[in-house]
Amino acid sequence: MYAFSPTPPMIENSRWRLRPLYPNEVAAFKATHDDETLRWNQMTFVQLDTVVERHLRGVVDPIVGPARRLVCLAIFDKLHGQIVGDVIALQFAGKNEIYIGYNVAAEKRGQGIAAQAAGLLIEHILRLQPDARILSRTLGDNRNSRRVMEKLGLRHEADEADGKVRYAKA
Repeated sequence: MYAFSPTPPMIENSRWRLRPLYPNEVAAFKATHDDETLRWNQMTFVQLDTVVERHLRGVVDPIVGPARRLVCLAIFDKLHGQIVGDVIALQFAGKNEIYIGYNVAAEKRGQGIAAQAAGLLIEHILRLQPDARILSRTLGDNRNSRRVMEKLGLRHEADEADGKVRYAKA
C-alpha cells in the first residue's frame, strides 16, 4: 500500500504550500537548482528536464513500472509568492520505507526552509501511513543536508558504498 494516492497532494501551513508544479513555473523551478544542487543529487542539467517532467505530473508511478511511486512537490512561499525549492517522497511497492528529499534555491538556503518543508511532508506521510519508516540519503560531504535530516529527527544509520550516507527516523 502506498502512502500517496495517484492524485498529487497539496500540503500547507501558514507559510508554505507544498503543491504540484504548474507549467508556467518551470523556469522558476529550474532556477532553484544550481551546480551544487546537481552535484549533491548526482544529476546533470539535462536530467533536470526529466525531473521537471515528473514535477509537472505530480505523482509518478511508471518510473520503473508500478514498482515505485515518486511524489514531487514544489515549495511555494506564500508570503513572497514564489517557488523556493522542492520536496520529494519515494516509496517502493510492498515496502514500508519512504525516502524523502528536498532542495532549496541557493539564495534561500540557511533559513530553515528545507527542514520546515520536509517536516510538513513527513507529517503528511505519517498521517496517511503512521507506521512508515522515513529515510533520507545525501552525499557524505553535504553537511547542510545532514543538519536538515537531524533537525527532522532522523539519525545517521549507515555509510553507503556510493559515498552517500543514510539517515532514518527513529
